[in-house]
Amino acid sequence: MITVPLRDRSVSSKYELLKNKWLQNSNILGVTASSMEPGVSSQNGINVNARGVEELMIGIIYVDHDYAKTLEIEMAVGRDFSKNISTDATEGILMNRTALDTLGWSTGVGEDMELYFKEGGKKIPVYQGRVIGIVENFNFRDLTTPMQPILIKIDPNRYSYAMIRINGTNIPESIQYLKKGWQELGFDFPFEFVFLEDNMNRVYQNVETFGAVTRYGTFWAILIACLGLFGLASFTVEKRTKEIGIRKVLGASVPGIMALINKDFLKLVTVSNIIAWPIAYYSMSRFLQYFAYRTNIQIWAFLLAGGFALLVSFFTVSFQAVKASIRNPAKTLRYE
Repeated sequence: MITVPLRDRSVSSKYELLKNKWLQNSNILGVTASSMEPGVSSQNGINVNARGVEELMIGIIYVDHDYAKTLEIEMAVGRDFSKNISTDATEGILMNRTALDTLGWSTGVGEDMELYFKEGGKKIPVYQGRVIGIVENFNFRDLTTPMQPILIKIDPNRYSYAMIRINGTNIPESIQYLKKGWQELGFDFPFEFVFLEDNMNRVYQNVETFGAVTRYGTFWAILIACLGLFGLASFTVEKRTKEIGIRKVLGASVPGIMALINKDFLKLVTVSNIIAWPIAYYSMSRFLQYFAYRTNIQIWAFLLAGGFALLVSFFTVSFQAVKASIRNPAKTLRYE
């Protein structure tokens, strides 16, 4: 999906000419126009007067006939806009399932609506329309926002973006064709475009940055902790050098000495995990609240992290323990 801003009335007034020119290329699968970029920008708002509702502020997207088809939005009930039905351009209204639930209707198709603004306490009628179809819920806002009710209405005066679906087999050639069509109509503004996916990714840039900082911070925290553990293990083994020598003389095995040295360290790591888990759970729960769609925190994640910490501790301490246990007892007993 490619997005082209329609920055001026002179551009949006020639939108149909531009659309027809673009669709002459077989690489262009669909063209539509909208007042907002789905998943990136915000919808407009309007008041609704309909059956059971006298005044309800609800979101609205202004589009052309091919919006649902180009964005591959599925119809749930009723039908999509049709160029063969002239009243669709002036009166037809689509809504999502959330809007249907908000209004408390069973099907909604055929319901009359008055859409209006309020200014200075006065009611300013804008559209008289009728619901012709219900679309399945789709994420027209970013994923930090819960699903909201939305109306979809045709209004060429409110187009801000053209959105083009290309087949992806020859992207440079398709873009060049779009640019050529733009230039042939002699617009005062240069041809600008962006991939919708790139704009969506920018919305989550802060989350990506947070994730990268967390990953790097975790790596260095583990590295520093291992160095500290390694140093502490070295110090402990050096202090117990004679004890290890005596145990060796009395028949202690290398695994036995490893278990002896590891026991105290593994207890400390276990206690530290028990302290860290509630803090980690609280922090991640707060972070996930930022998203309307989020995973559940599973206990296996904490068990896996705890197991990894114990494993790192075991191998770090065991390295020092093995070094001490394979020394000649005669030398370790003379150690001061």
